[in-house]
Amino acid sequence: LDEDERAAIIEAARAVGAWLLVDEVYAGAETTGDAETPSFYGSYEKVVCVNSMSKAYGLPGLRIGWAIGPKALIQQAWRHHEYATISGSMLGNHLALHALSPEVRPRLTSRARGLIRRGWPILQEVVEENSDLLSVTFPGASAMCFVRYKLKIGSRALALRLIEEQKMLVVPGEAFAQEHHLRFTYALPEERVREGLRRLVETLRAVEQEERALV
Repeated sequence: LDEDERAAIIEAARAVGAWLLVDEVYAGAETTGDAETPSFYGSYEKVVCVNSMSKAYGLPGLRIGWAIGPKALIQQAWRHHEYATISGSMLGNHLALHALSPEVRPRLTSRARGLIRRGWPILQEVVEENSDLLSVTFPGASAMCFVRYKLKIGSRALALRLIEEQKMLVVPGEAFAQEHHLRFTYALPEERVREGLRRLVETLRAVEQEERALV
């Protein structure tokens, strides 16, 4: 979001007294430029920003996230949170603090951006080579995207087939109310991205032939 878009969102919320819940989990994982996306925190009195160690920092195993907002609201949310999770691990908290230190944090976000920016052109290349079958929208800041395929097979059936035939795990778009899409990550080493895409296209072409034979 640019400054005008952010201002428009805040203005619309303020006009009706609405709260903004802003997921900033991909801040630091921008696909273009060197500037990090600024936080919404502090720009409006009714805003809660959430983030975690999982995306831009590449540490999902820590299972640690946080919320920033008005003190009274955060204290109330903390009480609710304790019903679901008594506490995070001490080791996880120490590792998260180390990862967020001024010395380490830039290295982690740099790593994430590097993987994302090297992986996206590979995905884009394969999609363009198979444009009769695939399409994708460029994300502004993410290691994930939804790849759309132009076949009749449902995304859940396709995901199961990829597991069985290719030993490949993808998330069906059905889980996100986006049928005929697959949730795909390209923020991996080049050889893994290329091999994953090769297996995906191989299965999609096989399904394409099967569907044509039924016409």
